[in-house]
Amino acid sequence: MDSDTSSLASGITFDSVPLRGSFCEPYLDALVERYKDDTHSKLDESHANRIGNVGTENLDLPDDDFINEEIISNNSSMRTQFPTRSSTYMYEQESFDTYRCKVNQLCIDIGLGEPSTIERMDGGSFNRVIGLSFRKGFGIQRRILRIPREWDAKWSKQTDIQNQAEITMWLQQFAFLHVPKVLAIDTTAANSLKSPFVLQERIRGIPLDNLFFETPAQLSMSAKLEVVKTIAEFIIKLERTTLDKPGRLVGTHVVPWTSSSIDSSTPRIEFAGFSASFMETAPPLEKQNLPSLISNMIEYHRSNRTEDDTVWDMLLVVLEEMAARHFFKLSDSINVLWHWDLEPRHIFVEKSESGKWEVSGVIDWDDVKSMPLVLTRAPRSWLWFYEERFEYGNNFTYPWDGDYDAPLELPLNEDVTIVKEYFDRMMQEADPTYMDDTYGRGLWIRRLARFARDGIYGTLHLRKCEKFIEDWNNYIGDVGSIFGENM
Repeated sequence: MDSDTSSLASGITFDSVPLRGSFCEPYLDALVERYKDDTHSKLDESHANRIGNVGTENLDLPDDDFINEEIISNNSSMRTQFPTRSSTYMYEQESFDTYRCKVNQLCIDIGLGEPSTIERMDGGSFNRVIGLSFRKGFGIQRRILRIPREWDAKWSKQTDIQNQAEITMWLQQFAFLHVPKVLAIDTTAANSLKSPFVLQERIRGIPLDNLFFETPAQLSMSAKLEVVKTIAEFIIKLERTTLDKPGRLVGTHVVPWTSSSIDSSTPRIEFAGFSASFMETAPPLEKQNLPSLISNMIEYHRSNRTEDDTVWDMLLVVLEEMAARHFFKLSDSINVLWHWDLEPRHIFVEKSESGKWEVSGVIDWDDVKSMPLVLTRAPRSWLWFYEERFEYGNNFTYPWDGDYDAPLELPLNEDVTIVKEYFDRMMQEADPTYMDDTYGRGLWIRRLARFARDGIYGTLHLRKCEKFIEDWNNYIGDVGSIFGENM
């Protein structure tokens, strides 16, 4: 792709080619025309993962992942399934009624003054999230306070918190990402909360999962396709943000770090190796072709694990088979910025003054990575399939084995199929390799690379590895026959 690139920081470049305004416009126009009449004016969400009567009128905007307690409280069937799903009970933490007093004092201590509102918000598995509002003149300033759910002085998470804040600050240089600004940080427990915290701006807009799945009757098909177009354009820009080498992005600020006034300058970041365990640090990786990258990661796990070498040997055979079948391309050595948890709950959208849907913010950039493009192109099934709704209705069981690297095989009705087809057409028009990367060679490479990147921990991972090798054998023949009974 011929384009001008500009060097930004730490070896980062961004492909600044403007997106064409004509992305699939004839296709969109045809779909809008089709859905003008009353019988096709609203989105039909009657496919397999639908449950009804989900209340959203009092829904707080989520700033992290986990169960939305407001949704549960407004649905009687969910109340019976999850009688004690409040985060107070789930995480054995202090109740919000008493904790808010500490939050109020913290705001005063760091010079913000007393907040006009202190709002309980959805939190994730690792962070408690609280919304704050401050009256400033004739306006309101809205903030988010993120507090780790667990804090143990003997096992310090200072570096984790420092990384999360510093990477968010570093991402500010990419205006299209609309990441929230970091306003204050304390990686120690020497404050009113007796815990580390990060204070951020609260971004505008509505979470995409609310817009697409919680209130689908309020969104026409033509409007939904316009939002899909906006999301596709965002992802295309993200895919064109290239980095020097693969790895996990980490900050360089020393800890402890306490500041109530964060410098706006762009921090310096580094690249660490991949590791699924917080208890270990994998060695950093250099820029290299993709087969070499996968091979080196496998060799690292083989030399640092207790599993039988046969498992890793079989994965190396699969890698050789892929190379022999020309699965890899020279362009696979190019690494791009990867939000590994890019989901509807983390994408906020709003309508501009011109009436056009725009991405107003993206949150939860914790543990962001630099990866070869093909490894980031798992099917964006979340645009047409609401995973969390299926979880609620089935007591947290999945209709597939959790393999996000492969296509999601569920029956889709006509409307949902149109959304999927429209998104895929836009992505394919932007890059002719998209379909092969997503549904062809890419799904096999991603499944292999996940074991190479994250390792194999326990019987669940081992079963998934065995299933992958079995699927590969069925795809190309008996690749593992050289191992005899061990296969």
